[in-house]
Amino acid sequence: MVTDVEQAKRVLELHGEPTLAEVRARAHALSRHFHPKTCSSRPDEAETARAVLEGLTEALEILEEHLLPTSPVPPTTPPTDIVEPRSH
Repeated sequence: MVTDVEQAKRVLELHGEPTLAEVRARAHALSRHFHPKTCSSRPDEAETARAVLEGLTEALEILEEHLLPTSPVPPTTPPTDIVEPRSH
């Protein structure tokens, strides 16, 4: 199981501070290489490929979370320019 950024970079064979595009490209290339349907027709090798693919996916998710900008913090006070509807 991939648990942190440094481990994720090792899984994807990346060094330094890769960009999001580099992370995604490397994950895509390794996923194609280790995909169970293209890796082997032997069941034991296909199972190993599935486990590797799962690790690649975990690594990608961790690095995307690390590299993607976070959304801005919502305001803590309500806006003052909201007009309440009139009751008739």
